[in-house]
Amino acid sequence: TLIYSMMTDVDASLGPDYKGWDSFMFSSLSLPVALLFGYLLMDMLNYGIMLVTAIGGAAFALQYLITLLQCREVDLGAVSEQKVQALLMVVLAVLAFLTQMFTDPERRGARGGPCLV
Repeated sequence: TLIYSMMTDVDASLGPDYKGWDSFMFSSLSLPVALLFGYLLMDMLNYGIMLVTAIGGAAFALQYLITLLQCREVDLGAVSEQKVQALLMVVLAVLAFLTQMFTDPERRGARGGPCLV
């Protein structure tokens, strides 16, 4: 359903009977997803912080750049679509996370910490 919602306009295909489904889905999945990630990252707080800062930084940087370009009246083309922005945000977040992970001194063993690779 996630891929389907990214490929089509779900609100139009569901009709008016399902108004508010997105907020219900968000509130229904927030707690289980938060608990799952909390459990998966309980021994890796450092990587959890890296993940959060990578996602937050990517979102902030992309929105700032788009706002700046819109103020300069630049034609954004396909970048003005939410799907393209979401894809760019994911790519930027992955690159930011990998940069943080591979430049972490503990991962490289500089402080005698665990080496994952």
